[in-house]
Amino acid sequence: MDAWYNLGTGLMRLVSSLSKEAADSLNLMADAEAAYQKALSLEPEHPRSLHGMGVILKTERRYDEAIDYLGQAIEHDPAFLHAHYTLGLIYGAQGRYPDAITTHMNALAVDRNFSQARYALEVTYNHASPVGSCPGALRHPRSERVSVSCQTPQAPSIARSDVLADVRAEDFVVTLVVTTRWS
Repeated sequence: MDAWYNLGTGLMRLVSSLSKEAADSLNLMADAEAAYQKALSLEPEHPRSLHGMGVILKTERRYDEAIDYLGQAIEHDPAFLHAHYTLGLIYGAQGRYPDAITTHMNALAVDRNFSQARYALEVTYNHASPVGSCPGALRHPRSERVSVSCQTPQAPSIARSDVLADVRAEDFVVTLVVTTRWS
């Protein structure tokens, strides 16, 4: 099983180093998918292989299938940081911003210093906010509230707070509040 997983992972790394045209001409994505499928036929609950399939399907924009594989990966390993992160990217691509925020916060509950999830969270805030940029102010994972302030330079006088999502993970409860200021 490990050999098939490692083959899929190696092929995916090779794909990421090539142009899309070169990877397509070599049929590397299909080969990586076949390797992960073989690994899953030997060990159906292997979180890393499930994640690998999710990444391939995300790349191919087969989001519903990717969500299923990533959900299974998280179910079998709730602390699988990259599965949470990848799932959050898919939700963001679908415009499901509260789900994306929750999922990226789940990744940060596993490792609060995971810079990719922090960046993805800020990007998601920016997309979710009709007002503009929302720099994240993330605290210690056991803090009870994370507030993010969004404002425009034109109008700092009126404020509104919206609860976007509650995140629950081991020893981690966060209520996301976005405060926007506008005229």
